[in-house]
Amino acid sequence: MIFWTLCMILMPWAQAQTSRPSKQSSADTSPQGAAGNQPPASRVEIDNRQVRVIRRYHQPHEKVPLHSHAEGVVVYLTEVRETSTSPDGTSQQVTHHAGDVIWSPAHTHSLENLADTPIEVIEIELKSAPSGKVKPHSRLYSHEPADTRNAALAK
Repeated sequence: MIFWTLCMILMPWAQAQTSRPSKQSSADTSPQGAAGNQPPASRVEIDNRQVRVIRRYHQPHEKVPLHSHAEGVVVYLTEVRETSTSPDGTSQQVTHHAGDVIWSPAHTHSLENLADTPIEVIEIELKSAPSGKVKPHSRLYSHEPADTRNAALAK
């Protein structure tokens, strides 16, 4: 439910952005933030106790060295055609369409953008479940009671 809500909130906002992030990185303690382990052009958009949201941007034909990702949701903002190579040397071609949303298990890989266009994605890592009961403001995006939404999702 948290991932779905974040995706629904972030996707329209991200698609409305007209500027591209500059080549920058943020220091942190996750697998992506380890020294020498963070791909180029990434920006932490949200980082709190429950979630970490990272925007990644790769230039056309850019090669990104070996790096690691935590498990989480990936929202593709652009078309993607890349080669992903695991540490053991096996490679696979990966394609996604703008608007695709997937669950991505933790993994380590290098990648090469095969396209003439940039890649932009949003990665959402869930750190922990929020504590306590659902607060009233969490229903801003629906007029249905939370119990009704949860029952509908369970079907």
